[in-house]
Amino acid sequence: VVQFEFIFRNYLTGSLFDACQTGNDPYGLNLSNDLKQWHKFETPIFTPTTKGVKDIPLNSQKVRELFPEIISTLEKLFKDFTKHAQNNGIIIVDTKLEVFVNTKGEWVLGDEVLTPESSRFIDKEDFDKGNFISMDKQILRDFGKTNNWKEKAKELEDGEKMEVEVPDSIKNVILNGYETIYNRLHK
Repeated sequence: VVQFEFIFRNYLTGSLFDACQTGNDPYGLNLSNDLKQWHKFETPIFTPTTKGVKDIPLNSQKVRELFPEIISTLEKLFKDFTKHAQNNGIIIVDTKLEVFVNTKGEWVLGDEVLTPESSRFIDKEDFDKGNFISMDKQILRDFGKTNNWKEKAKELEDGEKMEVEVPDSIKNVILNGYETIYNRLHK
């Protein structure tokens, strides 16, 4: 069994934006390095990776050729989800779908699907104003980055857990975002 992360993106941001700025093309997409952050793709782009301790980017076209049924099925799911969310006041920036494939070519989705843990959500009203404020786990990631969690974790011994404190103000923003997402998408 081989595990992949199949990521579909509606907008240029995050690690892909960083790669474009430096002329790096980890997925073979031939994106211009003069694209601005939050560039809207006409159709979602596909950025596959391996799944492991370190996710390794894969050539998008080669993965499409290898797994056409899987990719077209998941791409349709993402497009339909994006439309549903937008109709309910939420912009879907991107999503990752974990896929397991066996030697027979049979596949199954793993992990969560189209949730605030696997997708990035922004309130449409905020987005339209140019306020790209996440309503999902990105809030906690940003907090962790501000507090150097990644660097602190490198100092831990094997098996040692890092003690972190997340203030109620951050927890409440996350919970409110998740509740808003749930209420809008479950109409």
